[in-house]
Amino acid sequence: MALVKRVARLFQSDMHAVLDRIEDPEALMKHSIREMEEDLYRDAMQAKVLAREHQRIADQISKTERQLIQFDEELDICFASRKDDLARSLIRRKLATEQIATRLSAQQTSMVKTQTDLNSRIEENSTLLEAMKQKVDLIIADSQPEQSSGHWNPCDPNVQHVIGDEDVEIAFLREQKRRNKQ
Repeated sequence: MALVKRVARLFQSDMHAVLDRIEDPEALMKHSIREMEEDLYRDAMQAKVLAREHQRIADQISKTERQLIQFDEELDICFASRKDDLARSLIRRKLATEQIATRLSAQQTSMVKTQTDLNSRIEENSTLLEAMKQKVDLIIADSQPEQSSGHWNPCDPNVQHVIGDEDVEIAFLREQKRRNKQ
């Protein structure tokens, strides 16, 4: 049985190697970008749904708080009038409303955490998407022959200049070193 697994793995690895040579990296990256954009769109839609649901829960919490205030006012009237049976009925309704308010608050807390996580995921994925787009632009620019005089023109407005984090860090260290010497 182990021999069959090894042979299967060998064929699978050979197929992966063949596919790697056949696939167009530019097309794969563009496809990845489309998938990332679709994921971001879905996350954005989910964020909108969560925002509406959060607002609905906040409205329900406000409504229950107003009901609790009304119950307290009615209880004051019942106790002043010595209507204990009516007061017990109001207390039962007040307790049920307090339970609802507690449950809504827990839902709201959970929803805020979910929204925060989703928003940070959207932000992180947006950053990754932009980096991926820049890489694709660089690959496309590298694969296309120069149309001008054969050298790169830094003033060409049609060329998108990409400055990576490493470039910024190196320039920062140079500037810091230069200023320390002064």
